Amino acid sequence: MIRRTVLAVGIALGAIALSSCGAADHPNAVATVDDTVLTQDDLDQLLNNKVVQEALGIGQPTNGMADLRTQADAVISVWVVLEAISAHDAATLDDGAPVSSVLASAGTEFEQSFADATGPTRDLITRYIAFQTQYQAGTLNSDAMRTAVQSADIHVDSRYGYWDAAKASVLPFGDAAATPTT
Repeated sequence: MIRRTVLAVGIALGAIALSSCGAADHPNAVATVDDTVLTQDDLDQLLNNKVVQEALGIGQPTNGMADLRTQADAVISVWVVLEAISAHDAATLDDGAPVSSVLASAGTEFEQSFADATGPTRDLITRYIAFQTQYQAGTLNSDAMRTAVQSADIHVDSRYGYWDAAKASVLPFGDAAATPTT
């Protein structure tokens, strides 16, 4: 009986260790989608990019840390969804053609902000504009995108809240309106 209990506890601890492996492998991770990592530096660059601020309607924080957390949650949510859709081939979002035309019409400041962007910031902008272009054209497959997001292995650092799969969003802990779904 004791041996079975020890074996069961060992198996449970092993499963927990394996399931948290993604976070342990990436101590600077803000979020992960499958094997792709969004680091704190990446998030800072996203939050400070003019194109990201305007596209997501987040602007500069005006209400201190509360605004910054809300903005971070919004950016992380968009990054997670677009990363999952792209990683699971639910839509082709890495086409740079729409980016050039959209940013050219937006003005030099936006073109420069995109030109200065690197890594996840450039990817997010490209994917977001491609997503919006395809959405407006009515060419996206909602079921495929929903399946991609739901089947992705998503982790969010608890400093930012938790991933709510039903709402496809990062929600803050302790928010009465943001009760976890099961």
